[in-house]
Amino acid sequence: MKYNARYVFDFIFGWMESIISNVLGILSYSVIVISLSPLVLIPIVISSVVTYITGKNQTDFIEKNRNRWSRAERKEGFLYSILSDLSRVKDKKYIICSAG
Repeated sequence: MKYNARYVFDFIFGWMESIISNVLGILSYSVIVISLSPLVLIPIVISSVVTYITGKNQTDFIEKNRNRWSRAERKEGFLYSILSDLSRVKDKKYIICSAG
């Protein structure tokens, strides 16, 4: 696989720039928080842990129930495709009349 040298350079440079800016941001934020008051760190850590746990539980719940939801979405998509297909107008009248 052949890569364009400009694309590779831009990717690596952007990646390094992102890493350096994130590290500098974390360091400066830490210095400011600790210099003001170390007690400020407690609510920050607690809120971060709560956010992480909530996000993890949400992701686990979605992964666990994905199959159940995908079946319902497939059925809904099938019914929508049948009812929106104008070439089957006679069939739709039959389906509607036979259902009621």
